[in-house]
Amino acid sequence: MEFEMDELNQHECMTTMSGLIKHMQRNEITPKVEEGVTPQDLPPWMKFLHTKLGNPSTQLNIRLFIAKLIVNSEEVFRPYAKFWIGPILQLVVSGNNGGTGIHYMVVETVVTLLSWSSIATPTVS
Repeated sequence: MEFEMDELNQHECMTTMSGLIKHMQRNEITPKVEEGVTPQDLPPWMKFLHTKLGNPSTQLNIRLFIAKLIVNSEEVFRPYAKFWIGPILQLVVSGNNGGTGIHYMVVETVVTLLSWSSIATPTVS
């Protein structure tokens, strides 16, 4: 796997975690989702990440790591976009999102969300 070498991708666990996620998809450990079908729930392993990302009391470095993991493996998370939009947007618009202004992580994350726009869009809850 080849990643842009920013601080998050340089973390010793990023390549391994991204590889594991792609391995789980390739070997159908993550349920295969037919194109055009919206899953009703997250796979169990995604639920854990979703809970951590969506919890503002989770340490920022953990939330940023999970967001970067999603950006790096967006094709695996794409079918589940409707579940991820809320927590990802929460992180992006929070006052503490890992930098000042519209920094690279915000841009990468928003680009990923925009690539999912045909599958899922944010709704008011």
